[in-house]
Amino acid sequence: MKNNIELSTNASFTYIIIYYSDDKFEDIKPIVYGSREEFIKQQVTYHLFSDELFGFVEVFSKIIQLPRGLFDLYRVSLQTLTDVKNHSHNIIHIPQYLVDEIISKASLGVNGLYNPTLLIYDERCLNEVLRFEEVISTSLGKMRFVEFNDLVPKDIWKRLQDLHSFERMEKLQIPNLAEFLTNDELNVLPSFFYLIQNDDFDRYVRRDKDAESAFSFNNRILDEYNIRMMALKSTIENRSDDKEKNDNHYKEQVKYLRQYNHKPLVITLPGIPNHQKRCFRNIDVKENNITERYAIKNIGLYRAMARSAAYLELNYMGQELYNIVYKLEKHCMGNISNKFVWRSLKRFGDIIAKKLSDQELKLLTYSNQITYYSDLPLGIAILPGATSPLICYTSLSANNLTPLSRLYQTELPKQEGFFISGKLKVIIAECISKDDKIRELSDAGWNGIRDNFRNNENIDIFIEETNTVYKLKKFLRSNTDANVLIISAHGHYDLVRKISGIIVGNEFWNANENDFRVPKVVILSSCHVSPRGVGAINISDLFIRTGAQSVIGTLIPINTYKNAIFMQRLLVYMIESFSIDKPKSLDEIWMHVVSSNAILEIVHSSKKLVKWAFSRNSDSVSPIEKFMLGESKIDLRAKHIYQDSVNRLIDIAKGDGMDHYVKAVIDSQGFFPESIFYILYGKPELILFGKGINKLA
Repeated sequence: MKNNIELSTNASFTYIIIYYSDDKFEDIKPIVYGSREEFIKQQVTYHLFSDELFGFVEVFSKIIQLPRGLFDLYRVSLQTLTDVKNHSHNIIHIPQYLVDEIISKASLGVNGLYNPTLLIYDERCLNEVLRFEEVISTSLGKMRFVEFNDLVPKDIWKRLQDLHSFERMEKLQIPNLAEFLTNDELNVLPSFFYLIQNDDFDRYVRRDKDAESAFSFNNRILDEYNIRMMALKSTIENRSDDKEKNDNHYKEQVKYLRQYNHKPLVITLPGIPNHQKRCFRNIDVKENNITERYAIKNIGLYRAMARSAAYLELNYMGQELYNIVYKLEKHCMGNISNKFVWRSLKRFGDIIAKKLSDQELKLLTYSNQITYYSDLPLGIAILPGATSPLICYTSLSANNLTPLSRLYQTELPKQEGFFISGKLKVIIAECISKDDKIRELSDAGWNGIRDNFRNNENIDIFIEETNTVYKLKKFLRSNTDANVLIISAHGHYDLVRKISGIIVGNEFWNANENDFRVPKVVILSSCHVSPRGVGAINISDLFIRTGAQSVIGTLIPINTYKNAIFMQRLLVYMIESFSIDKPKSLDEIWMHVVSSNAILEIVHSSKKLVKWAFSRNSDSVSPIEKFMLGESKIDLRAKHIYQDSVNRLIDIAKGDGMDHYVKAVIDSQGFFPESIFYILYGKPELILFGKGINKLA
């Protein structure tokens, strides 16, 4: 097993792509303000995918059919193959004007390219490539785009296998790839490396498979391998001297496990709001958008292969989804109608469900982890068969498709798992001015959290007033070892300019600079900093490019008091994970925090309800404590967590003769599910909290 761990973590192959670009700016910012004409000149697709990357799209779809590392050249155990959380290709694409800067850093011993395996380049960049080669060597040399597209892929597999030897490891049979998979053949890529590991590649992969049949095929293959692994693990843990008994246990486990879904899901859902589409009026982008769809599919396949996940490629679902999100965001800025909110969430889920086949809907509903690429917040959807939003029962990680060029930059280099154990360092940047009426409430919330954790050796919390952007960046530079950054600030959502950010003191800021870095986890304790209804540029996206692996932002205005409770509960669950053997990922923790917050949102919907729920009776136990202790026959189901929480609360109220009162209060006022409007972005599934180091993260 030790050999397998070393293979998976220390032997990745790096594929370098050098492409031609006319841009020669040393300090490129992600947001460029200007006229519509300037915008169109720079962006030629709906999701803002640069035409300079068009020639790279086909190359990318072929690179992911090459080995990711030594791990793919040797026979490894099924358990090891399935336990790996993220085994992706390491693909770095570089514009030719940055080559000399990279060469300069390499000459000084600062080489972040990890001994490149193969260099693939646009022939217009030959001079830069030759200079690159003088300083940085590659295992397999260099190839022009046209040469790479025409090569025999199995030859690359063979050359890599011949270059590397690993004692006591059995070499895999090289897949019979005389040419790269293309078009509909690409749909089988999520199970590509599983098939190769089990010598099934030639038997399955060349069959004609449209998207629907490939979807079924991948589900079956990935499920079968996961089921076999889990059944084997259970058999080993319960092993006896009786071989027949072991065999029967294995068969029973396989039968039992086939009732459930055991794989993650990756979704791509393109589409932009009408506001953004108007920027392209009278501009023919149809042909470019075909290339963009190919580029989006590449991202979905890439992540599915890395996560051993099923891949669901969805098509644009119409403007109503964006209209619902926009109306929700705008509605929540004023007096909130809880009935309107719940109707909107249900309508949002119904529209999505109607666009899916029965098999696709089942997978979406029952997947235990979903990574999605879309400008829509899929977690708010109430799907058929559920009465609570998707985020309440499925671990989700959101990734915005726009701008797609930026997504390629952050997504393609291999991302390692980030493990947090023993102690959590949290830094809180207080950006609200002292004379602001909210500041007193904010101080009470953050100081209360710090006081509650003061004697906990597993967490350190540092709070600092940062009422200018300069002070905020200085605070970040002084705490580079922090795990979590919480920014306490007013959010600012400009509906006219379609941009959102935060107010630091009296300055508007949207993290548009390149002169700062942030911790792996960033939490924006601010109102509507991540709106999606009109396709606004928002600060949550921009923190990903400055070092964050995951960012929590909000679609709507939030309540200061409730937010403080919510953040404290999140920190509690993070540090509680330090005591368990099996690490928990941030998206798992987040789902639990959101789901278990339902009861608090129900109770806090009415002052009368709060007073009753937290009042202790003759036996010194409050109704809310009875709820938490499970003193009721009403079980809590994740898909119905709000409905079941209401029923359990009413059941507990019967003991006090208060059930009719509690039901009347809830029926008359309803309750607002504020926590579901916090969105978790990035790669939270790769941020692990636990007791021991998991090298396979």
